[in-house]
Amino acid sequence: MGIVGKHVYGNLYGLEERKAYTDPDFLKQLVIEAAKRANATVLEAKAWKLEGEKGGVSAIVIVLESHIAVHTWKEYEYATVDVYTCGAIRIHGRHGITSSKCFAQAKWLCTMQTEASFRGCSENLKNIHNHQTYAPR
Repeated sequence: MGIVGKHVYGNLYGLEERKAYTDPDFLKQLVIEAAKRANATVLEAKAWKLEGEKGGVSAIVIVLESHIAVHTWKEYEYATVDVYTCGAIRIHGRHGITSSKCFAQAKWLCTMQTEASFRGCSENLKNIHNHQTYAPR
């Protein structure tokens, strides 16, 4: 089969919860919650605030299966989410992103998923799945 992991990543626009852009502890807990909802095993979590005009907050959760990272930009009301899994254990990355109340309340949410494989790039491009949804207020 050759698949060694899954990569789910997404863009979130207009999060209603403003603390996601300014509070590292809030974002860290949000990402831990998303990891647990995705059926991942949390090993460690870190978060930090980036100051300045284009500042925001970043959080990463190291899970047994790999990692989940979120980066926010308050100026753009924008966040990116990156969920990667490796090995035979699979977590439900897209579910982890969309099941979080804060993330689900985004004005726009676009997620993509691909499989990590040692088959080669051209084969992997066939396995990219696009998903876009609109979350009305």
